[in-house]
Amino acid sequence: MMTRLIVHLLFVLCAAATARGAEPVPILPSDTDHRISKFNSPHLAWLPEGRARNQLLLFLPGTGGSPENGLFHSFAATAAGLGYHVVGLMYHDNLAAQKKCSQSDDPDAYLKFRKRFFAYNHVRDNGNGCNHEQQMKVLRQIGLPDLGIADADNPQPSYGHARVLYTNVDLENSTRFHSSVLKGSLGVNPPVWKYMLTEPVD
Repeated sequence: MMTRLIVHLLFVLCAAATARGAEPVPILPSDTDHRISKFNSPHLAWLPEGRARNQLLLFLPGTGGSPENGLFHSFAATAAGLGYHVVGLMYHDNLAAQKKCSQSDDPDAYLKFRKRFFAYNHVRDNGNGCNHEQQMKVLRQIGLPDLGIADADNPQPSYGHARVLYTNVDLENSTRFHSSVLKGSLGVNPPVWKYMLTEPVD
């Protein structure tokens, strides 16, 4: 399964070899494997700008999402600007990770899923009925806040090397806090993205 995924991603990146700057290249999953018929909205790929890191950033849209949704494109372009190869992957995403992990026999399933992750949320995010305090409770259960919590609105240098970041910035004419941390037009976001994309995790 992993070998097939790697070959699939290499195909997508090769197909995107003409990409320039912040413009993504769409590639249909069925173009990479004729047996694919479901979840066939395009993958999107960005090539690095300037010197390449020779690192792949694989962006998995949330449950029920697709790469065509422009919500994360500013984040992807920021990553490409930092030298990453970026693939926004279309995949079988109608089952949320927390549901799948909760069905696992491995008591550390969720921890393993989140172990190398950063968390960045808006304090007033109550998407899908989960508010900030509930989100923090989940993160505490997997030990992520033990690696540091930072207020992105009043950042310390390098955000204190924290793995959990949050903002309470006001949104102009909007109450869509759930997706606000992916808005490139929100000034607090790009510095946080760059931090998460460059901070060592090992």
